[in-house]
Amino acid sequence: MFSLMVLLLFCVASYVFSAPTPATIVVGNPETGSPSEPEQAVIAGGNVTEANISTIAITSRWAGFYGVIQAGINLSDAAGNTFYQWTVTNVTDAVVYAANSSISVWTLEPIDQSRLPSWLTAGANDNFTRTFTSTEAFSSATISPIPNTPYTTTWQAGSQGSLKTYALMQTGTYTNVWAGKAIWNTSSFKGAAVKVDYQILVPANSAGVTYYFYFELP
Repeated sequence: MFSLMVLLLFCVASYVFSAPTPATIVVGNPETGSPSEPEQAVIAGGNVTEANISTIAITSRWAGFYGVIQAGINLSDAAGNTFYQWTVTNVTDAVVYAANSSISVWTLEPIDQSRLPSWLTAGANDNFTRTFTSTEAFSSATISPIPNTPYTTTWQAGSQGSLKTYALMQTGTYTNVWAGKAIWNTSSFKGAAVKVDYQILVPANSAGVTYYFYFELP
């Protein structure tokens, strides 16, 4: 599936937040990988030939968002006129949330696999349980630790790195929430020379899935 370059633009209003808030995003062009090309071998009758196979298939169950975060804290009036503004440079431990529906009440729990679509839980090599293989407590600046939350880490500079995606859901509505922990100015899946602040893995099929973005400062 494709990946999307996302620039998150975020400003905090003049009151203290008690939950993640909506984020403005600037979406780049989607990209997708190429499957392996077929190769040829010639064999004559009466012969047997060893032919070891290696191949790379493109997933049809997952997609990725990645990008940098520009964050600020504003003191402003109801019309949006800025009275004072603070710039946030290091966003390590901030959280980017991608939800498959809008969220107003941020009561979360570990995702219930029975609530996932069948194409994500089917017995495939890239299904949910073979992707989110670890668990730990998820927490943020305003969300108390949620024990036993499934998570996975995406690749950075050629190997699995430290940028985590957590699988959560909103209690009661079962809205899926995929939470990416930010690390400021770190290597991306494109290599050490291309820096990002976050990478988040989300489910998506060929029909496409709409995601709503939220953000929380550490």
